Amino acid sequence: LGSLPRHAQRALVVQLHEFKRRSMAARGKLAQIDVRETAQLLQMAADCGLYGVGTIDGKLCAGSLALRVGDHCTMLLCAADPAFSQYRLGLMACYWSLCDCLRLGVRQCHLLWGRYRYKEQLLAVASSLHRVRVYRSRWQMLCRPISVVGIASRGRLHRWRAWLLEDIPERRHPCARCLLWLARRLSQGSDSNS
Repeated sequence: LGSLPRHAQRALVVQLHEFKRRSMAARGKLAQIDVRETAQLLQMAADCGLYGVGTIDGKLCAGSLALRVGDHCTMLLCAADPAFSQYRLGLMACYWSLCDCLRLGVRQCHLLWGRYRYKEQLLAVASSLHRVRVYRSRWQMLCRPISVVGIASRGRLHRWRAWLLEDIPERRHPCARCLLWLARRLSQGSDSNS
């Protein structure tokens, strides 16, 4: 990880997008990457971006882009040349970037959405983000007590449903099956209200 000039940042992000596009195409998937997304990545990275670069004989073969905010990092982009897929170079680039972030004193690294095998291999722990509401001050938050109580109660319900849906199915006890049925009913009712 290190600082890169602006033109080198753009070239790296464009090349990493190309690696990702080719890698996904080899698996029969389509990467949805556009010019606007690339511009947004570079804008965010201008202030708090951490770049990782992997080369072989001076040629770029892997890299990453993470954003650091306080003691948290979010891995926005990590890709490797598909020519090196048999060596799992993309996984290694992600691993090295995470190690560098931790060496810099980062407390948590976020690997974005989706449950993928490589995240399990990196010992990532899934964390569901249901909804975020930001108040400009505690005073503004206190001025909306009904909204705050509603958010807190929906958060508790969401955690309870997640516990039931993820933890209970492994249990074979009749009470567990009853709770699972109830959680699914609550989940269907909540989803139809959204």
